[in-house]
Amino acid sequence: MTKIDGTTLRFGPNGATPVQLSLLDVNQDGYLDLVAAFGVQDTGFALVDTQACLQGTIDGQLFRSCTSVVIANLSCGLGPELAPFLPGS
Repeated sequence: MTKIDGTTLRFGPNGATPVQLSLLDVNQDGYLDLVAAFGVQDTGFALVDTQACLQGTIDGQLFRSCTSVVIANLSCGLGPELAPFLPGS
């Protein structure tokens, strides 16, 4: 079984660490999924950022994965909100 080490996860320009880790079957495929929550202000995202990256280790091997994002200021009081950019939407 492939294992992600949640203690090695880093997200965003500031390399934020998870504030919460959960194992849930998010897509109901019978396998537990690692769900990580990060503090918005800890990530270091700015309105001009267009990419979000997550890194950590899987079975001791370093991984890094990035995706395009749109950062929107929704004035909710927590800071910028992160929304994945989905091609064609």
